[in-house]
Amino acid sequence: MALKMVGIGELLWDIFADAKHLGGAPCNFAWHARQLGAEALIISRVGRDVLGDELLEVLRGAGVEERLVQQDEIHPTGTVQVALKDGQPSYTITENVAWDFIEATAAARAAVVAADVVCFDSLSRRGARSSATTAALVSAAGRAKIIFDANLRQNFYTKEMLDESLRLADVAKLNGEELQTIGRVLAPGEAPAAGLLRRYGLELVVETRGAEGCVLHSASGVIRSPGFKVEVADAVGAGDAFTAALAIGLCRGDALEKIAREANAVGALVASRRGAAPKYTREELAEFSRTTG
Repeated sequence: MALKMVGIGELLWDIFADAKHLGGAPCNFAWHARQLGAEALIISRVGRDVLGDELLEVLRGAGVEERLVQQDEIHPTGTVQVALKDGQPSYTITENVAWDFIEATAAARAAVVAADVVCFDSLSRRGARSSATTAALVSAAGRAKIIFDANLRQNFYTKEMLDESLRLADVAKLNGEELQTIGRVLAPGEAPAAGLLRRYGLELVVETRGAEGCVLHSASGVIRSPGFKVEVADAVGAGDAFTAALAIGLCRGDALEKIAREANAVGALVASRRGAAPKYTREELAEFSRTTG
């Protein structure tokens, strides 16, 4: 039976200078989980507008369930302006959009109760409504492994929200800068990863380092896994692809060394292509990992 993966949070269009691409970290997580063989759905909200209809159509085409994507009669579909410099993105994120108003429906609750993994991030909690919804749904998840993807953007986070999010999580996934930032705020005077592990009883703190790979921190020690050398088209969504592979490996009970390598591989493959959600097959990924690593 396929693993069941649920992403909660933002579903939007990433607007580049020459095109728009499906985006939003929880949506990207679900997209990549689906391509890696899991059943995946996204709990989010779009406007009842052309951009929202287009997002739903893209999800349907990728086999990601969209039945829990709500449609908002008042607020528009979310958009993010993405600027690239040497393949690295910066973001201008539109506020007061549909995904700031996600509701905790009975169907959404049923989905998280049945899930193997639930993934959420800080950006999805910038608005009071969606923040409360996310906390309620994650708390209802039951047996699911909970992954908190820091995804710090602009000023859309608070100490209190980060604290609550980590208390809800089993696994925290952060890039190096995010780990330092959150460590200073929530574990002052301690080594950031060790401090978060201790204070929040986390199973794992995962630090992504882009082309340099990742570091997995757990109570049993530290695992460093080198990255894959690729020509970066853009790094948007690479971390979300990494998270999807991480989630699947953890559910399978794979060794952390294997999980880290496979997550690094899918992240690098996505970074070598345009957009946060490029299509690829598991066979392509296996060949990429064999020939590039």
